[in-house]
Amino acid sequence: MSDAARDRILAQALPLIAELGFSDAALKAAAEKSGVSKRELSDVFPKGAESLAEAFSLWADTSMTERMKADTATRVRDRVTNAVRARIEALDPHKEAARRAASFLALPQHAALGTRLMAKRDRKSTRLNSSHITISY
Repeated sequence: MSDAARDRILAQALPLIAELGFSDAALKAAAEKSGVSKRELSDVFPKGAESLAEAFSLWADTSMTERMKADTATRVRDRVTNAVRARIEALDPHKEAARRAASFLALPQHAALGTRLMAKRDRKSTRLNSSHITISY
């Protein structure tokens, strides 16, 4: 069990997050729908709802990065615009989950996770069709 189980559970959790938020209840319901055992669930999402929020963030980052691979803009302004557009397009089908993630990560008890996810983005700067300009997302 690994990335495949995480992706299956996340796919099942996204519609539930709108109603249940980033919670252990949403995670458990998604695991049941995915046919994943409690043991596998705890292996893939060891910190429960925090791990779910982290998985959603990583999925959003990956989706945006994939969309940016096809970007052919030459001006920095256009690349930044396209990066923002790619992020919005990636999150568009899951607007409520994105809102809930922002709310979840804004809570004081989740500040460390939010900071870690932002730092991860800074370390994973996306090089956008240029050998000398790097834009972090």
